[in-house]
Amino acid sequence: MRRLLLIPVVLAVLGVGLLAIGFFTPRYSDEAAAERALDDLDRQWGQHLETRADLESQGYTDRFFDILQQYETPRWTLIDLGYLALAWSLVAGVAFAFRWRPWRRQSRLIPAMGLTMAALLLFWLGLVADPIYASARERLPHWADTIGIPIISSTIGMLFVSPIVACALWLPFLRGTESGSLVETAGYWPPRWRLLPMLLIYGPLAVAFAISLVWSFGPSGWATSVAGGVLLWLTVNAASVWLAPRRAKLSEL
Repeated sequence: MRRLLLIPVVLAVLGVGLLAIGFFTPRYSDEAAAERALDDLDRQWGQHLETRADLESQGYTDRFFDILQQYETPRWTLIDLGYLALAWSLVAGVAFAFRWRPWRRQSRLIPAMGLTMAALLLFWLGLVADPIYASARERLPHWADTIGIPIISSTIGMLFVSPIVACALWLPFLRGTESGSLVETAGYWPPRWRLLPMLLIYGPLAVAFAISLVWSFGPSGWATSVAGGVLLWLTVNAASVWLAPRRAKLSEL
């Protein structure tokens, strides 16, 4: 157990190291050539703005990203990974401070509600931050569509998805279940009619949150990855509550 306490420390050291390397890494491998190529592209786009903007805009956008791919260094990747490591260091530190046991079920509704709401809010912040980061780092051409479009789309999507996720994670707590872990309930196996909805509801949720946990290495990974990890744990937690026996049923075993 004491060795596990080193996890937040190692992640914090790794995060600080990645951030230090990232901030000292130049943005472009050849600053002058990159700036010259971007200025030329911007001038050519401006010449066709009034005549063929609709026909040429996509071609200029592709050329813009080709220039970035040619000259950009791993600066932003290192910085993003540094923030990601620091975020998980904070989560691991809080988990150990409160002595959480990730695979031990929590049977109270109020803590589950608070964690779910915080995780969904953090996930939305990550989705909103992604286009903001891209714009602030000048990784989008100035003639591209406004970042307000992805922000509004993400917000509308979260408004539809959040109530569904919240209901799936909160409804199991309305059952009067035993407070112990499912694996501690010796001799009990949930009926099949409760296994099927668990697989149909919590299976896809677990897969979706696992994907967001593993693949959130972009600029907003510090938010979406942590939120995905918390929501994955809450999904496993809710499924265990759903499958656990009622107190009356447990007394008959």
